[in-house]
Amino acid sequence: MNVDKARELFSEYRENSLSPSLRESLARALEDDPSLARDYREFDGLMSNLESGASREAEVPFDLHEKIMARVDKSIFETSRNAKTGRWSNLRLGLIGAAACLAIVSTVLAIKNQGNSTVNTGDIVGLPSPSAKLQITASEGVLTLRHAPSDSVVVVKEEATGRLVDKFQLDGNGLDSPVTNNGPHAVVVRIESDQETTLVALPGTEVGVAGDGKGSLKDLARAMADLYRTPVRLGATDTGALISWTLDGVDPLKSRAKEGTFTVDRRGDLLFLTN
Repeated sequence: MNVDKARELFSEYRENSLSPSLRESLARALEDDPSLARDYREFDGLMSNLESGASREAEVPFDLHEKIMARVDKSIFETSRNAKTGRWSNLRLGLIGAAACLAIVSTVLAIKNQGNSTVNTGDIVGLPSPSAKLQITASEGVLTLRHAPSDSVVVVKEEATGRLVDKFQLDGNGLDSPVTNNGPHAVVVRIESDQETTLVALPGTEVGVAGDGKGSLKDLARAMADLYRTPVRLGATDTGALISWTLDGVDPLKSRAKEGTFTVDRRGDLLFLTN
């Protein structure tokens, strides 16, 4: 794996969303190349700072604004002077800029609320809190939708027919609701929220069988949901692509393609299927 390709995969590697083969290849590259490993540590540190800064409450010193601007000016100057050319340099500079923007917005809010000693950046208008996005999880084979209190609307429809399965109008409330399929066989549902649209195959009441099959990626998702008794989230760009497969009777990660390609990952009890 070349260095440029490795750097492009930093974000997915950090989120543990790479396929096992790509993750292993990148891990070897990080072990073999100290410079690449240093770049990844710097990337990871910057992302951790952004994530922690977006969610925690922090006491705001009276001279915070001046300190922020001094450090931002110094960081941008040094990064511009010393950074390597290429995508990683641009990404690093962009992350520094993002951190600066977050800190400046926090400072402005502190100035407007002079009587307050703390700032929660999740309360800033226009800056969503980390929990504002719809969370899709699974536990013991049951899909659960979670959302922080908001005015969002979450709609669940059957993908094949467009039939409305459920609709959640939050109206300032939070969401914590299971989504189940009481039919005998798995169905693919389309989950629509303000932020995204997601396809998930929900297992039916009857257990599927291992072995060979053929069809679209949606067909594979349904077969896996019924066999492994857990929801399967589709992250593919072409869910209608025709493929053939062999499903392992025990471990979904051992399933393999006979024609076409697909990748299966597990996050908790939720399976992720991509092509």
